[in-house]
Amino acid sequence: MSKFSRINSETAARISGSAGLSMTVHDRIGHKLFPDRDNWRLVAATGLTILALALSFHAYRLIELCIFAVQYPYGLDYAEGLIWEHMRLFDSGRAYAPIDGSRAILFPYPPVYYLVVDAMGWLTGLDGLAAGRAVSMVALLLTGVVGGAIVYRIAAASTPKSAGLIPAGGACLILLSTWPVLAWAPLMRVDMLALCFSLSGVYFSMVALDRPRWVVAASVCFLLAVFTKQILIAAPAASFLVLLLLRPKTGLAGISICLVAGLALLAALGWWTDGGAIRHLFAGNVSRIIPSNLGAIGILIATHSVYVGIAAFTLRGRISAISAHWRGRGAWADFRARLSADRGSAMSLVLIIYFALATPMLLTIVKAGATMNYLLEWTNIVAIFCGLSLSGAARMFGRSASAPVAAKGSSGAAIVVSALAVQSLLLPNANIEGEYAPPSEAELRPLSRMVQSATKPIVSDDMAILVRNGKELYIEPALIGEGSRMGFFDQRPLLKDIQAGKFSFFITDGVRGDPVFDSRYSVEAADALNIAYPRKLEIAGRTIHLPPAR
Repeated sequence: MSKFSRINSETAARISGSAGLSMTVHDRIGHKLFPDRDNWRLVAATGLTILALALSFHAYRLIELCIFAVQYPYGLDYAEGLIWEHMRLFDSGRAYAPIDGSRAILFPYPPVYYLVVDAMGWLTGLDGLAAGRAVSMVALLLTGVVGGAIVYRIAAASTPKSAGLIPAGGACLILLSTWPVLAWAPLMRVDMLALCFSLSGVYFSMVALDRPRWVVAASVCFLLAVFTKQILIAAPAASFLVLLLLRPKTGLAGISICLVAGLALLAALGWWTDGGAIRHLFAGNVSRIIPSNLGAIGILIATHSVYVGIAAFTLRGRISAISAHWRGRGAWADFRARLSADRGSAMSLVLIIYFALATPMLLTIVKAGATMNYLLEWTNIVAIFCGLSLSGAARMFGRSASAPVAAKGSSGAAIVVSALAVQSLLLPNANIEGEYAPPSEAELRPLSRMVQSATKPIVSDDMAILVRNGKELYIEPALIGEGSRMGFFDQRPLLKDIQAGKFSFFITDGVRGDPVFDSRYSVEAADALNIAYPRKLEIAGRTIHLPPAR
């Protein structure tokens, strides 16, 4: 037996069964319940069937929701209309304009998403909103495929290739069934595309462990991810750290590509916009800290407690498999050699570091305006570890699995599958009414006609309805509140325009005293609005602020 085969056999034995769960505990529980291993095979088969059916149903409902979103002509989320306007300004060469005066639109994202949406619109003939949502849907599906490919590559490194199909399929479907994905994938937002690029970079960096030239593809994907959403740095950091450890020249090459190309692109973007992009992406992207936003992390963990628990145990098992290669002081070179030979553990190390870096980044959700999209990356990693936890179940049914290993891990593998099946049944289903409950087109038609007939600018929390009716955004509402509070937006010209009655009307989510309204409009703006636009009208859940009757 070669050194490579021996190391992989040792690793497979250590992480068999539930991919890292304690075999001692499971054996004690398992033999008390079902002494016969065939009974555990029946439990595992039943659990896998339930898991596959439930997750497939969730995936079907999510895709159905995404298709509805592509066809729905109005906004489902506050920022969709803003990003749609970004598209128009970007195409007309007016992106990243100065944030001053009474008109101001903040560009918080780099330009890759806008370019991809433009391409989608050109290919399909869809308008900007529908094309943006279609990009999110395609990116969602590709992310699931890439997540499955990562798990397959790791699982197949130490077991027969056929044994990687079950973990890979599980990871793909679990990734499509989590609450943050359910809430975010149907929207015209940058996150799904950015995460697709980021996870693709992780996959190609794993390929580069065997074929160094693939580090170029990994670097390109990481650049695309960062130039879609600039905070996605955890994946490249984890990937290049492992490459530096095991293939230093390859790691340095990847880092060099990212640094040189990234700085060149940033400089070009700054030059093209006269420095405006730098101000928008960094200085203008600072918000207040809202500690109560941390509650979303608790909700995520509570609603996905089994996923998180299984991922944690699987993570522990992978760490144990890696640490077993360490032979004590002075054994660094031997550790690197053994880890490099054990491709499954080497690739697992990328995910472990990725998880370690992404976990503290969950805290960025305290930023004002942040929501479940700041939980997406971490949740995707959890889904991948859950997929890896199915490696034990795959070995139970693999023809070439060794009898001792399969027997030892059968009870643990069956318990893992059963737990994941229960979690899949408890997850919320994607449904239009429960997740978004958008007004019907008929309900919005009167408001749409008001917008069409307006002869003056309109300030609206529902920015999509303005863009839908050919109106330019005068200002992003949240910029009034957050921008003035943070000191990078001078609201005085806007206040004068409000007092002078230069707007046809305002459309807001709620009224003064409601948390959403108060977060988007400063006290001074709310005072001016109450005086200059005192009449209120409710249409399709929106509040219309009208000037005094004549």
